Order: sequence, then C-alpha cells, then structure tokens
Amino acid sequence: HARCPPLPPMELAQLQAEVGRLAAELQDATQEKVQAAQYGLAVLEENGELKQRCGELEGQVDRLSSELTHMKEALAECHSSHKRAAVAGENREESLVREAAAKEAQLAARLEEQHGELRQLQYQLSNAGAESERLSAALQDLRQECQALEAEKTQLREELKQHKSRELRQLQDCAELEEENISLQEQVSVLKGNQVPHPAGPLWADLLGSQGCLCLTWDKEGEETAGMASATSCSPSSTL
Repeated sequence: HARCPPLPPMELAQLQAEVGRLAAELQDATQEKVQAAQYGLAVLEENGELKQRCGELEGQVDRLSSELTHMKEALAECHSSHKRAAVAGENREESLVREAAAKEAQLAARLEEQHGELRQLQYQLSNAGAESERLSAALQDLRQECQALEAEKTQLREELKQHKSRELRQLQDCAELEEENISLQEQVSVLKGNQVPHPAGPLWADLLGSQGCLCLTWDKEGEETAGMASATSCSPSSTL
C-alpha cells in the first residue's frame, strides 16, 4: 500500500470532529433503532394482548348475545305468562269477589240469627232474674215461716212435756183412785153380803161411780192431748 501523505493538522482535526459527529449520530441512530425496536416489541406485545383481549371480548359478545337472546325469549315468555296470569288473576278476582259476597250474605244471615238468639237469651235472662227474685222472696218467706214453725215447735214440745207430766200425774192419781175404788167395791160387797142397811150406802155408790167416771175422763183427755201434741210436733217438719 502506498502511504498517504500526512494530512494537515487542520484537516485531521476536522476529520476527527466529523468522525466524532458520525459516531455520535451512529450511536444516536443505534439507540433510536434500539428504542424503535423495543417500542415495536412493546407494540407487538400490546397488539397481541389487544388481539387476545379482542378475542375474549368477541367471546363475551357472543355469550352476551346468546344471553340476550335467551333473555328476550324469557322476557317474551314472562310477558306471555304475565298476560295469562293477569287473565287468570282477573278471573280469580271475580271468583273471589263472588265468593266474598256469598260469604258476606251468609255472615249477615248468621249475624241476624245470632242477634235473634241474643234477644231471646236476654228475654230469658230477664225472666230468670224476675223468677230468681220471686224465689228469693218466697225463700225469705219460707225462712220466716220455718223460724215461726220452729218457735211453735219448741213451744209445742214444752206443752207436750207439760201434758205428759200432767198425764203421768193423772195416771198415777187414776191408779190410786182405781185401787181405792177396788177397795171400796170390796167393802161394798162385804157390806152387801152382810145385808146390813147403812144410810151412807147410796153415797158410797155415787162416790165410786163418780171416781170411775173421773178416771175414764182423765184417761181420754190424756190420750187426746198426746195425739194432738204428736200431730202438732210433726206438722212443722212436714211443712219444712
């Protein structure tokens, strides 16, 4: 190779400056290319992500479209069911109105019947109250009568005791008089057997006859008094 002639210092400095400039531009261009490449890679990655996202969105759109179709069908079915339900509800409402009117009529009739029964029960209750007052008054009268009869019964018992006591004394007196009568009759028989006239004979006969009649009278009165006392003592208990 032929040796180049040495360059002047000025040109060498210019060349060095040009080389530095070109190196700087090359570095800048390289850096820009690297950045462009990195940006391109980022764009490619983002593009891939966007494509993937777009695919996912398309899938979601398809699913949403299918769901929308199903929802439209369900909505149409719901509208149809609602219409049928509305018609059935109207029919049911009319039926319920008729049934309610019938029940209301039945309840009104039943209520009127209950009012009639209530009035009858009130009338019966009023009669029962009056009857209760009447029975209370009658019971009070009966109690007063029972008290009076009880007092009368006590009095009759006392009188019966007194009658029995008198009857017992009369029976004792009658027994004594009978004994005396028997003794006198024996004496009269003895006197008649002896046939001795005595001026007191008729008097003794009259005395014996009067004593016998007196005994019979006392016996009869005692029996009547006992019967009357027994009947009187039984009367209050039977009345009660």
